[in-house]
Amino acid sequence: MAARQSPFDLSKCARKNILQLQPYRCARDDYKDDGTNVLLDANENAYGPGLALNSEGALQQSTVNGDSTGSSKPDIDFLGLNRYPDPHQIELKQLFCNLRNTRIHSQKDLTPENLFVGVGSDEAIDALLRCFCVPGKDKILTCPPTYGMYGVSAQVNDVDIVKVPLDVENGFQLQPEKIIETLSADDSIKMVYICSPGNPTANLIRKSDIQKVLEHPTWNGVVVVDEAYIDFAPEGSSLAEWVNDWPNLVVMQTLSKAFGLAGIRLGVAFTSPAIARLLNSLKAPYNISSPTSALAMAALSPNNMAVMKKYREQIIAQRERLLQELPKIPGIGRFLGGQESNFLLVELLDKPANEGGKPSNQVALAAYEAMAEKHGVVVRFRGKELGCEGCLRVTVGTEEEVTRFLQELRVVLGGLLGYFNNIQFALALIRSGRHIGKVVISDGESPRGLCGSQAIHMAWHGARQIIVCSRSGLSDEASQKTIANYSAYGCDIVGAKGDVADMAFLRKMFREAAPALAGVVQGAMIFRDRPYEVMTLDEYHTALYGKFNAISTNVYGLPYMRVTQQISPINPSSSAQLVTGLGFPLPDNSDLIREARFGFFGRITAGMSGVRVKVVLARGCLDPGVKVQILTW
Repeated sequence: MAARQSPFDLSKCARKNILQLQPYRCARDDYKDDGTNVLLDANENAYGPGLALNSEGALQQSTVNGDSTGSSKPDIDFLGLNRYPDPHQIELKQLFCNLRNTRIHSQKDLTPENLFVGVGSDEAIDALLRCFCVPGKDKILTCPPTYGMYGVSAQVNDVDIVKVPLDVENGFQLQPEKIIETLSADDSIKMVYICSPGNPTANLIRKSDIQKVLEHPTWNGVVVVDEAYIDFAPEGSSLAEWVNDWPNLVVMQTLSKAFGLAGIRLGVAFTSPAIARLLNSLKAPYNISSPTSALAMAALSPNNMAVMKKYREQIIAQRERLLQELPKIPGIGRFLGGQESNFLLVELLDKPANEGGKPSNQVALAAYEAMAEKHGVVVRFRGKELGCEGCLRVTVGTEEEVTRFLQELRVVLGGLLGYFNNIQFALALIRSGRHIGKVVISDGESPRGLCGSQAIHMAWHGARQIIVCSRSGLSDEASQKTIANYSAYGCDIVGAKGDVADMAFLRKMFREAAPALAGVVQGAMIFRDRPYEVMTLDEYHTALYGKFNAISTNVYGLPYMRVTQQISPINPSSSAQLVTGLGFPLPDNSDLIREARFGFFGRITAGMSGVRVKVVLARGCLDPGVKVQILTW
């Protein structure tokens, strides 16, 4: 069928500001969750919904449903889903009022007339823009670094943005005098958006600073305080009650964070009855579904509030743990902003702090990518935000998730910075099998290591011939089983009995290799004198130095090193610096505890075309003066 002619031209039909929009992006656009990842990127409640659930994840039974007398289970009327939901949500609004009527900031009680209920806080953000800003004419004021949806909604509504940054040098606090000056100079600014606690800064904005903006003597506009994370701040921090004292104040909150109900998308805006009437007039008539309303009311009941508070205390405890443990990792810098949320903003440095390290976007971005791609831990890179160079935003997870995050970050930063100066840390790193030196430890009467595992990894990635050199040969049963695994990947194995520290042996092996060499795997090196655990750091370095130094010296003369020099800016010498870190997973053997081994690999194809060799200069667990050359592809 011939293409149908149409006068339709999207570029001329759609609004120009909409054509310029880019979709809102998050870390999970790049790293999909397969069910095994640790998700510390979206500031969700890792402990789950603030609902009383049984061991199978189902809601617990209760004799009372959906009221404030202590129920746990929401009253979802499945037979009534053919009917539209309550357009006013008075009962739900009253529960929110009960939550925030503390008499701390005002002696006047909040009532349902003070509330707008929307599909997350994002609906309130958009509704306020549509309510107060004329497209193409009016403006809003934001205080970066801040939540990105203020800008997205402004662009959708064709509203310009004026920015008065937070005071980066003063803990990301508000600059009320500059805001007041800006408002006085531009009466087209109709709203000021203030995030407290901030995102990505995690700090509460001072109440007195917000009050200064509200007290502007001539400005006719609305102050919006976004309190999405307020329940992680000290009790009584919410300014929701203030809306009865300030007619132009809006305080937004959500059930997505502390209440663990991001999936139901429900947020509220506390404000004066007059503004609430406007917001409720322009919303869709049935914007909150019946199941969403029922779940929200259940979450605000006393029984489930107790669940939420229990989870909150666990999150705060893990937040304190991160504050204590992260600075112990070489390459971690300062915590920026505050500590009043369920996430932390932390600097990553280009080298350890005691060596003069400075915040580095290159390191932070590399760590963010490596954590997600190789270790299954997803955080958020925030280095491009104002005042956040070198920063990751890390959601506080469960105890198990925080443990894994700390372990993986230590490994990743160790690889990026090449900084390992502690035996106990070295042992933990070695056991992980993901360190830059490929040094592993094993135990038992017949010590064994990763030679086979590394070769299988190479075969799996396409190596068609691997020469395995071993001082004891490959005739034992275990080696034969491993060789069978190589063959299953279509890879031929040539066994070469000898010591890779013997230069003549290495030259002969390379000279006789045919077809072109695909890889070399070194056999084991075993400490026979003392266990690692009782060595001092100096003894540990001394024991390793001779073994590694001999090998690194000898491999410089091999043919594939000359090829590498032609395609890489790295000059393989003892003074070369760390480039990157690679590693192989450990096989599931309980005796891999006490054998040091090193593998190095190279690949040569006919001619220079198609040569793919990556040089990794590894320090492993050695002191900074010892360099070991590893080749892999």
